[in-house]
Amino acid sequence: MTETVGRRGKTTSGAPAGDAPPGRRRRHGRLRRLLRLRSVRALLLVLAVCFGWFCWSMSEALTAPGDDSVTARVAEWGRDHHLAPLVTWLETQQYNLHPPKTGGRPTIALRPTGPAAPTTSSHPVALPPRLLSPAGAALPGEGSWQVLRTVNGRPAVLGAYLRPDTEHTSYVAAVASLDPAVLRFELHPGAVDPGPANWGVPYSVPAGARSKLVATFNGGFKVRESSGGFFLNGVTKGALTSGAASLVLYRDGHVAVGAWGRDVSMNA
Repeated sequence: MTETVGRRGKTTSGAPAGDAPPGRRRRHGRLRRLLRLRSVRALLLVLAVCFGWFCWSMSEALTAPGDDSVTARVAEWGRDHHLAPLVTWLETQQYNLHPPKTGGRPTIALRPTGPAAPTTSSHPVALPPRLLSPAGAALPGEGSWQVLRTVNGRPAVLGAYLRPDTEHTSYVAAVASLDPAVLRFELHPGAVDPGPANWGVPYSVPAGARSKLVATFNGGFKVRESSGGFFLNGVTKGALTSGAASLVLYRDGHVAVGAWGRDVSMNA
């Protein structure tokens, strides 16, 4: 130690260069004693393992195939790891802070863009009636059908645009109509939801079968989140719940929607 004289003649103590102040030495000593405890080392090991698992799991979610945003992928990860109430609460807060715009007009043309799919003279286009707009008086093109895809010259997929309600009039919902007379519907399980099982079919449409693929869409709800069920080729995940809205695809390729147990049910 050395002694120095202050500006007003008071004697003060100073530490040689490179020595830590006494307070810092005491903190370092306490830290070393804590690290010697087996319980502390075990806790740190558990935390390191959990952090490593979190980094691996989140990276899997962020790099999975698809075009979802980072926010959507993180929310999906949370729902898949028992954090659904927290995700729902955060989404509600976000909605309250930034509610959807009210009023205004759409910034896009209210009819499907691009050229209409060609049809043959033997199959003239008989489009369904124009859809009524939930927003009231229709804007130009709103609710009008356009042929988006044909099969052997026959209209197979039609599309139209609608405003969803009288309040959010600057937003647009797309409606598609698929003709079961010229299309066959097939069911493929999700690789994650409902997940692995002996489904008897691949999770996605095989590459060799995609030349005739017209459209794909998902089931809309996670099995666990909807408290519903998924059935395919004798295997069930979740529970087929009476009264629940159900999408049913039959072996002959047609499709039905209805309340389970009332409008649609299990058959041969």
